[in-house]
Amino acid sequence: MTQKVKLFTHEGCQAFNLPPEYNFDCNEVYIRQDTKTGDIILSKNPHNPHTTPKELSSWDDYFKLVDSINSDELDDFMSDRDKYSK
Repeated sequence: MTQKVKLFTHEGCQAFNLPPEYNFDCNEVYIRQDTKTGDIILSKNPHNPHTTPKELSSWDDYFKLVDSINSDELDDFMSDRDKYSK
């Protein structure tokens, strides 16, 4: 469900009142901006599963993950791909 709320300025910062049905059950939230849409996202978890997984939150993390993969596990990766090609 989408709702529209009014923005106001408080001590030089933009703010809004969060409707009760969207209240968080915590004392802090994380804020980030979607790089594709520009949308501002508030969440309890800084690594929303619908955006970037925690283990891939930076290029360094990505390369660490790649280095951690055992090459023996990948030996048969896509080995049978030719039988599915047309």
